[in-house]
Amino acid sequence: MGLRLYNPFKRLKNHKEKKMADKRFLLGILAIALVLGMTVVGCSDGSTNNNNDGGIFTLNNIPAVYEGKYAYFQANLSSENYIYGFKSASSSTSTITLVKITNGQVKLPMWASISSRYTGNDTVNSDVYVGIFNTPTITSSSIIESIQAMISFSSITFSNGNATVSATTGTIVEDI
Repeated sequence: MGLRLYNPFKRLKNHKEKKMADKRFLLGILAIALVLGMTVVGCSDGSTNNNNDGGIFTLNNIPAVYEGKYAYFQANLSSENYIYGFKSASSSTSTITLVKITNGQVKLPMWASISSRYTGNDTVNSDVYVGIFNTPTITSSSIIESIQAMISFSSITFSNGNATVSATTGTIVEDI
């Protein structure tokens, strides 16, 4: 039985309650997912497979305040399988390289929870988050210092590993 991550938004009924959720708990979930992702996404040489054979998650209409910041995506496919969006990762240095937000948009290469790019046709509706960071790289020890905001989504549908979503359809949690 694998480690299951709890979604603090699951039982909350409206957006106001979602915004009031314990932000430290969200950070803990992101940190755990980052550590788990590093161990299952990394290749044997310590870096991700940087081929272009996977999908892209595109987030549009990102508020201007986040221009020039960096994004990371994670979503729960099932009780033990997550998908991730980032530029690259190194398990040897425990570092994830993020993608810069430009012109109100970010395009994140999608990764499966194994050492390959994500190409699935899934609708994810559990633990769907985009983290916005001040730095181009993150580690489990730097998350707290560099996270600026988190956007949660109730559902995102992927086709051949690709999805395009507006930030306005999510709930932005700031001051984490």
